[in-house]
Amino acid sequence: MCDMRFYIGRQPEALREAIARRAETCLPFAEQWCASGADRLYLVGSGTSGNAARAAAPFLQRVLDAEVTPVSPTSLPALLKGKPSSFSSPRADSPPTRSARSSGWRPGHGSR
Repeated sequence: MCDMRFYIGRQPEALREAIARRAETCLPFAEQWCASGADRLYLVGSGTSGNAARAAAPFLQRVLDAEVTPVSPTSLPALLKGKPSSFSSPRADSPPTRSARSSGWRPGHGSR
């Protein structure tokens, strides 16, 4: 099992990998965002992902010229109640994507 020192020590390598793969990682989101015509983005995360969402929100708000709000997963039902919405994840096998699909969501389709 890895301890925190392992992850801290791996940060330079992880950052180099993330930068090298930025087009592969970001392009699908950028294409979907541009095609959607949306004017608001909720970044959903908790723990480390929540911290990343809060750190990324100001940058994304500037780049997308849209309202960007970091939220916890538990706040989504109240936030989206009755509003059309669409969900995206960088990984097709991620827990949020699997959860959304199990509730009837499909890529490119709204849900309520």
